[in-house]
Amino acid sequence: MFKINFCTLILLFQRTSNIVSFCSETLKINGSVPISRTAAATYPASTLTSVLGQVTSNSYNVLFAGTHDGKLKKLLLSNIGLAEEFDQVTVDEGHGILPDMLIDTTGKYLYVASPYKVSSLL
Repeated sequence: MFKINFCTLILLFQRTSNIVSFCSETLKINGSVPISRTAAATYPASTLTSVLGQVTSNSYNVLFAGTHDGKLKKLLLSNIGLAEEFDQVTVDEGHGILPDMLIDTTGKYLYVASPYKVSSLL
Protein backbone atom coordinates (compact mmCIF):
# COMPACT_ATOMS: atom_id res chain seq x y z
CA MET A 1 0.00 0.00 0.00
CA PHE A 2 1.30 3.49 -0.79
CA LYS A 3 0.42 6.94 0.44
CA ILE A 4 -0.49 9.75 -1.91
CA ASN A 5 -0.82 13.32 -0.76
CA PHE A 6 -3.04 16.05 -2.15
CA CYS A 7 -0.19 17.74 -4.04
CA THR A 8 0.67 14.52 -5.86
CA LEU A 9 -2.99 13.96 -6.67
CA ILE A 10 -3.26 17.44 -8.20
CA LEU A 11 -0.09 16.80 -10.18
CA LEU A 12 -1.52 13.56 -11.59
CA PHE A 13 -4.85 15.05 -12.68
CA GLN A 14 -3.78 18.53 -13.85
CA ARG A 15 -2.59 17.52 -17.31
CA THR A 16 -4.77 19.92 -19.33
CA SER A 17 -3.86 23.11 -17.47
CA ASN A 18 -0.78 25.27 -17.72
CA ILE A 19 -0.29 24.90 -13.96
CA VAL A 20 1.01 21.44 -13.18
CA SER A 21 0.68 21.69 -9.42
CA PHE A 22 -0.88 24.38 -7.24
CA CYS A 23 1.20 23.21 -4.28
CA SER A 24 4.34 25.00 -5.42
CA GLU A 25 2.61 28.01 -7.00
CA THR A 26 1.12 31.20 -5.78
CA LEU A 27 -2.46 31.54 -6.87
CA LYS A 28 -2.63 32.09 -10.62
CA ILE A 29 -6.00 32.26 -12.29
CA ASN A 30 -5.85 32.34 -16.07
CA GLY A 31 -8.66 33.24 -18.39
CA SER A 32 -9.94 35.86 -20.73
CA VAL A 33 -13.15 36.59 -18.77
CA PRO A 34 -12.72 38.29 -15.40
CA ILE A 35 -14.67 36.98 -12.42
CA SER A 36 -17.01 39.67 -11.16
CA ARG A 37 -19.66 39.59 -8.49
CA THR A 38 -21.46 42.14 -6.35
CA ALA A 39 -20.36 42.00 -2.73
CA ALA A 40 -22.80 40.19 -0.45
CA ALA A 41 -21.90 42.55 2.42
CA THR A 42 -19.55 45.50 2.82
CA TYR A 43 -17.88 46.93 5.91
CA PRO A 44 -16.34 50.33 5.12
CA ALA A 45 -15.25 50.89 8.74
CA SER A 46 -13.65 47.45 9.22
CA THR A 47 -10.97 45.36 7.57
CA LEU A 48 -11.98 41.72 7.29
CA THR A 49 -9.01 39.51 8.16
CA SER A 50 -10.72 36.12 7.98
CA VAL A 51 -13.78 34.69 6.22
CA LEU A 52 -15.24 31.19 6.57
CA GLY A 53 -18.43 29.78 5.06
CA GLN A 54 -20.49 26.85 6.29
CA VAL A 55 -23.71 25.17 5.15
CA THR A 56 -25.75 24.20 8.22
CA SER A 57 -27.84 21.08 8.71
CA ASN A 58 -30.90 23.20 7.84
CA SER A 59 -29.31 24.15 4.48
CA TYR A 60 -28.57 27.73 5.55
CA ASN A 61 -25.39 29.35 4.23
CA VAL A 62 -23.64 31.01 7.16
CA LEU A 63 -20.56 33.22 6.85
CA PHE A 64 -18.18 34.06 9.67
CA ALA A 65 -15.99 37.14 9.21
CA GLY A 66 -13.17 38.15 11.57
CA THR A 67 -12.08 41.78 11.75
CA HIS A 68 -8.86 43.69 12.34
CA ASP A 69 -10.06 44.78 15.79
CA GLY A 70 -10.94 41.35 17.23
CA LYS A 71 -14.60 40.99 16.39
CA LEU A 72 -16.36 38.06 14.75
CA LYS A 73 -19.33 38.90 12.52
CA LYS A 74 -21.93 36.21 11.82
CA LEU A 75 -23.85 36.55 8.56
CA LEU A 76 -26.65 34.64 6.86
CA LEU A 77 -26.30 34.41 3.09
CA SER A 78 -29.58 34.56 1.17
CA ASN A 79 -30.44 32.83 -2.10
CA ILE A 80 -30.11 36.12 -3.98
CA GLY A 81 -26.49 36.58 -2.90
CA LEU A 82 -26.95 39.12 -0.11
CA ALA A 83 -25.68 38.63 3.43
CA GLU A 84 -27.41 39.88 6.56
CA GLU A 85 -25.40 40.23 9.78
CA PHE A 86 -27.29 38.59 12.63
CA ASP A 87 -24.69 38.68 15.40
CA GLN A 88 -21.31 40.10 16.38
CA VAL A 89 -19.02 38.76 19.10
CA THR A 90 -15.88 40.36 20.52
CA VAL A 91 -13.22 37.63 20.55
CA ASP A 92 -10.11 39.64 21.51
CA GLU A 93 -10.64 43.41 21.70
CA GLY A 94 -8.06 45.32 19.69
CA HIS A 95 -6.29 42.28 18.20
CA GLY A 96 -7.07 41.06 14.67
CA ILE A 97 -8.64 37.70 14.00
CA LEU A 98 -6.18 35.37 12.27
CA PRO A 99 -7.13 33.93 8.85
CA ASP A 100 -7.44 30.26 9.81
CA MET A 101 -10.82 29.82 11.49
CA LEU A 102 -12.00 26.23 11.88
CA ILE A 103 -15.33 24.48 12.40
CA ASP A 104 -15.09 21.14 14.19
CA THR A 105 -16.28 17.92 12.54
CA THR A 106 -19.63 18.01 14.36
CA GLY A 107 -20.33 21.53 13.04
CA LYS A 108 -21.10 22.68 16.58
CA TYR A 109 -17.97 24.67 17.50
CA LEU A 110 -16.10 27.42 15.69
CA TYR A 111 -12.46 27.96 16.66
CA VAL A 112 -11.18 31.50 16.25
CA ALA A 113 -7.68 32.80 17.03
CA SER A 114 -6.02 36.17 17.48
CA PRO A 115 -2.29 36.60 18.06
CA TYR A 116 -2.82 36.18 21.82
CA LYS A 117 -5.97 34.11 22.26
CA VAL A 118 -7.77 31.02 20.91
CA SER A 119 -11.54 30.90 21.42
CA SER A 120 -14.13 28.19 20.95
CA LEU A 121 -17.58 29.52 20.10
CA LEU A 122 -20.92 27.71 19.82
